[in-house]
Amino acid sequence: MTPIAVVLDDLALSLRLRDELRARGVHCVLAVERDPVAKDEIVAACVALAAAGISAVVATDPASAPALVAALPRALPALLSVDATLDALEAREWLPPQDVYTEEELRRVTARLQDLGYA
Repeated sequence: MTPIAVVLDDLALSLRLRDELRARGVHCVLAVERDPVAKDEIVAACVALAAAGISAVVATDPASAPALVAALPRALPALLSVDATLDALEAREWLPPQDVYTEEELRRVTARLQDLGYA
């Protein structure tokens, strides 16, 4: 999965979004930047994280959010709720599919099918 950045101005929602993304298998961190002067630093940090395969949820002041979204690759301004934001990320196909078997589940299913003579 290509790393993403979601930018919002509510720290509580940022924490919830980070937790939801992690629960969906997205490696991500929470970056908090309230100083508009440090916008370039947070962009550089998010670009470095993305290069390492890590997504970011960026909590910033409302005035900086549009500039951060414009400067970051694969960035999305958060919507009014965590669920709406997750839906938007899914619509863009930026999240991994949810109903996919894990390697262990695939091994068990394959073994069971072999036991039944199907595989």
